[in-house]
Amino acid sequence: MHQRTPIERTSGAKESVVHALMMTETGVPVVVGLLARVNPLVLTTMGAAAIAHGATAGLASAAQGTSAATRISRRLACVIGLGVAMPYAKELRRCVRARPGAV
Repeated sequence: MHQRTPIERTSGAKESVVHALMMTETGVPVVVGLLARVNPLVLTTMGAAAIAHGATAGLASAAQGTSAATRISRRLACVIGLGVAMPYAKELRRCVRARPGAV
């Protein structure tokens, strides 16, 4: 992605803020997963963070240009994002079903 964008136009404070936000969206679920007992709330937090991370990446790339290569890379990012989020959804479903009294 970065090789196809004009760095003189896209770098700077805005780019740094986007990367800081994306690192936070990645770091929070990692810390929660390491420190908390894994339960549906933790898995929901992780899944939401993965979706937010993908949305931030999509919005940031959309603001930088709309060439054909960029559109393809955005689609690829969406597919990869779904691949990241799906295991969280599956594990969340298992946790909910394993709870006593769950349907």
